[in-house]
Amino acid sequence: MSDPAMVSTNSANLVSLVNLITRRPYRRSAIVAETALDIQKKVTRYGVRFSVPFGGYKGLGLPDSPSLNWAEVAWLDYLRAYAEPMTRWVDTEIEFAFTYLSGVLSFINHTSDAEQVHYLDQLTQLADAMSGDGVRFKLVDLTERAGGRKQVLSQIETNYANLRSTRREVSPEKIASAARNWRSPQTSGNSQSATALSHLSDSNRDDNARLAALRCEAMEMLPARRQFNKYGEHIQLTHVRGASQAVHIGSCRSSVVQPWVGQAVFEQKSKNTPTIHGLTRSVVLDAAPAPAPGVIAYEWVPRILGSNGLSQLTRLSRGSGQSGVEVRSVDLKEGEMASCLDLSVRALSAARLFPHLDKVLVVTSEPEVR
Repeated sequence: MSDPAMVSTNSANLVSLVNLITRRPYRRSAIVAETALDIQKKVTRYGVRFSVPFGGYKGLGLPDSPSLNWAEVAWLDYLRAYAEPMTRWVDTEIEFAFTYLSGVLSFINHTSDAEQVHYLDQLTQLADAMSGDGVRFKLVDLTERAGGRKQVLSQIETNYANLRSTRREVSPEKIASAARNWRSPQTSGNSQSATALSHLSDSNRDDNARLAALRCEAMEMLPARRQFNKYGEHIQLTHVRGASQAVHIGSCRSSVVQPWVGQAVFEQKSKNTPTIHGLTRSVVLDAAPAPAPGVIAYEWVPRILGSNGLSQLTRLSRGSGQSGVEVRSVDLKEGEMASCLDLSVRALSAARLFPHLDKVLVVTSEPEVR
């Protein structure tokens, strides 16, 4: 077919592409008319280029942090499945640009530069391995596009000061998210201490969480970030409901949790199907009431294993006797367990790049209420 930039707005190809981009079950909430029109214009002019803003770090307190885990593997596998039907309608690659800001997380949540670099190096390896056959994943650092680290930090600090001076209201959801990914400067560099916020007094915890949420918002306000992600040639994808001029999409078949702050849990069915849970909530929910049937995994892990449940859970072996939970060693070379995971051959091959992905968390049943 012709260059995507020359496709007529009345062409069947354009209609097919827009329908594929906005199709369910990948899309998780309604598309407003303004967003639908924006998609049509961009596909006509530029082809199919997605922007995927993400944190640029691995959730603090997760067992393997700052390394990636099975959540990222399931995430990119899901996005490939979303994009592959689109490749039949364009001559150019379907592009996913994962956008982040380098060198600013020490101000946002006290993540060190070294931790961010480690995670991004691994995610770049995974993105390269998952690319090909008409689909391309790449990471894009927006810091340099916005004038460099010093200027970006200055802009964020100015935005933050303005938000504080106006006593900006912050939604409970954003405060909860910030609380799960905040740590004191004294624990920076020690991912397992990331839950230090949960040990503060209620007033200090709430205040620190609110301020951390404001710092995140100050970062999200950067003009260069919004220009690339949604006001340029890219169609923005988000895992958060309600974002303007963006397509709300799942992070895997049964989840919308942001993968960089989550961990994949494989639910035992005919095959072990991945879902992504925000397991960093485990410490916060340590005193949660006994779970009801159907409750998601991260709410009952602490009930079984205590506040350090996640790190303990990943070390359990087959037949450990823990109610409702089994962690199986995965030998990707032999392929016995890998053949039971509901992931593509490409994703399983990519996972071999990371020796620490030698086990998965498989949920076999609900735990007993004790």
